[in-house]
Amino acid sequence: MTSRNRIKLGNVAVAGLSLATLVAVGVWLDRSVYSDEPVAPPVVIEGTLTVDAPSSAVAGEPFLVSLSGEYEGEIASLVIDGGYGQRNLSAIMTDGVATFEVPPWPHPESGLVLLEASVGLAQTTATMEIAPGPATDPLDIYLGPRTVVADANDFSMAVAIPKDRYGNPVSEGTPVDFSVNRSSGTSATQAAPTSGLLASVEIWSRTRAGRTRVGASVGAAKGPERSFLEVAGVPVAFDLGSTDPAPTADGSTLFEVWTDVLHDEFGNVVPDGTVAYLRAAGSTSNRRLRGTSIDGVVTFVVEAPAEPGPATFVASASGVASESLTIDFSAAVARAPVTVSDHDDGVHVEIGRVVGTTGSYVPDGTVALINVEDTVYSVELELGRGSVVVPPFDGTPSVSILGVGATSIEDAR
Repeated sequence: MTSRNRIKLGNVAVAGLSLATLVAVGVWLDRSVYSDEPVAPPVVIEGTLTVDAPSSAVAGEPFLVSLSGEYEGEIASLVIDGGYGQRNLSAIMTDGVATFEVPPWPHPESGLVLLEASVGLAQTTATMEIAPGPATDPLDIYLGPRTVVADANDFSMAVAIPKDRYGNPVSEGTPVDFSVNRSSGTSATQAAPTSGLLASVEIWSRTRAGRTRVGASVGAAKGPERSFLEVAGVPVAFDLGSTDPAPTADGSTLFEVWTDVLHDEFGNVVPDGTVAYLRAAGSTSNRRLRGTSIDGVVTFVVEAPAEPGPATFVASASGVASESLTIDFSAAVARAPVTVSDHDDGVHVEIGRVVGTTGSYVPDGTVALINVEDTVYSVELELGRGSVVVPPFDGTPSVSILGVGATSIEDAR
């Protein structure tokens, strides 16, 4: 009989037993082993429990949970299990009631909470809602893109994520007011409800370029200001201008070609740094230059061609081409005498002194081309003069300096 009782009690689940029950079981086992006196089995605590808890509480505020049942002096346990973690509390059953004062938890905890209460083997559960508190400073505010086209057909999006002081997302439907302040001085408010943890609005561009500033608030809670730029769109057709008078075709003088002020259809000047390209053809040969805008104007610095004649310039910006500009470059050489004489090694061809249209020698390094019987020799001039010895030939050499032929040839052979 004693042996059967011990085996039966050995199968009793101990996890839910109170301290008093475990002590009673230990004493009974001890007596049953070392004494032949019949001992009554311990009382295992089982029964019904009732949890009394509010249906909801505000995060960060204490609340009470009571547990009632026909127990006295037993330890009651309460496990609060939420989406952000778990808390464990205990209390003594007095007059059949255990009261738990749940203190504030300085961490996020809003949402559905499961209450698990137990006394010995008796267990029961209940649920309640932890509601977030009011939104507090600072609001998390995000905005993008940071640049849109000022054509009334582009937009940026502002997003706010309001939370209470413990980091809990505020309740669904909480209204968020977004303030929108334009560079024109106008302002407006766009409201949006909180949904899925955040509130967002689309802020459409207007037709005036400038910086638009955006703020957000929930009641007294506010956040940092964000901003985005509304910039000019594709420029309209434009013209080119250039240095007047144009330089002569000396191959070294620099001059400027510039665009009109580039602006879109609404008159907005393109932002600084807008890239444009200049294509040149004609006496300049084919060239392509790159420039960027300052105050809406793109200026290109161009080197004068090395031979006279017309050159055509066309610029393009954002896929829009300018009207063409044609410049006629005049000759840079006014006088270019050439002397041909015998030389021990052949024929000596001397050029100069070459004088430019400015009345001075042409720049040092200017190249003269001498064509003798389809063979071309090049000579760099210094102080307007240069020479070369070529194999003997009959006839007159052809000389070109900056696209201008010799003004006189003296043959002293």
